[in-house]
Amino acid sequence: MKVMFFVHSLRRGGAEKLLLQIAGHLNSKGHNIKIVQVVDIDEYPEHEYKNLKKVSLINNHQYKWPYIFPKLINRFKEVTNEYNPDLICVFSPIMVIISAFSGISNKFIHVIQGYGSVARSNSLKQRIYKLLDKLSMRILNYDVIVPTESLKNAFINYISVDQSKITVIPSGIDNSELKPNHEIVVRNIVNITMLGTVYKEKGQRYAIDVVKAYKKLYPKQNISVSIIGTGSDEFYIQEKISENQLESDISLLGRRDDAFNLIANSHIFWHLSESEGMPLVIMEAMALGIPSIGFDVRGVNDVIEHGVNGYLANFKDMEAIAVYTNELFLDNKNYKKFRFNARNTIDQKYTVKNMINNYENYFLKVR
Repeated sequence: MKVMFFVHSLRRGGAEKLLLQIAGHLNSKGHNIKIVQVVDIDEYPEHEYKNLKKVSLINNHQYKWPYIFPKLINRFKEVTNEYNPDLICVFSPIMVIISAFSGISNKFIHVIQGYGSVARSNSLKQRIYKLLDKLSMRILNYDVIVPTESLKNAFINYISVDQSKITVIPSGIDNSELKPNHEIVVRNIVNITMLGTVYKEKGQRYAIDVVKAYKKLYPKQNISVSIIGTGSDEFYIQEKISENQLESDISLLGRRDDAFNLIANSHIFWHLSESEGMPLVIMEAMALGIPSIGFDVRGVNDVIEHGVNGYLANFKDMEAIAVYTNELFLDNKNYKKFRFNARNTIDQKYTVKNMINNYENYFLKVR
């Protein structure tokens, strides 16, 4: 089977990691795999996925959107005709639009991992994109893969497509590489970690209000929040940390190679985003045996089971996040149960082995 994966670039993100895991597995099984990037950005070390064939349509400095659009269409057509894959797996709405206007008739599958693909605002720009999304569906008549039922329903509402075109394949993580510590020492300070690209929508900024609520409710209890990752919201968060004199309570650590070790040695993982497709960072924390606390929003509530492996609070209920954090931290018996349940959830439902096997079986069926 010849499969082409089409993506904007290989930045370190959840969708990109998913793509590489699937492509790597198929490649190891003897399938003919090629990854086509719009721009030549690859943030993964050379030794990772080194056996995968990759090609870029343009150099990053040439990327001037939307003026580069005609050139991308022509380059994509050239690469596809030369490779002639059995199916093309696309990982972004923009890549779908490029594919549609290329005139290629190969089998297409759109893999959707987040709500950004189906939650266009009412601005002129977003209305144009929505129109192009619908037109692309008509032209390509592509199939869709989503990780959750809630995202499936959101896509149906967005484009009004027959639900038979959409398949749910839950995401998974490598539970063999992520192992819980046997014991986390509980001291007089609750250690919280957060991991992800630091965007407004990802909600790291809400940690400031949660910490303020926590310190007000529990003035004798210490809290330390470590925010791992980089992004456009860093400056705002640092400013607010300084304004509220929380430098000793919240730290921006930037990108860290030891991120999983930091999480494994924390007590609780916070994930305060506004919505998610299927948050891999929560699943990774759970694989490490760390209970998660987040808002009761789509995507997050697909993974966190309230009162079982973590807690869910109403969106922007900072006090509830603080209360759940303190209750879980102080109840050692319940905390151990949550740790076990967190890891067990991954082992039973969300392994990368199950995910990539499901993808391979699906590709073989629809090619």
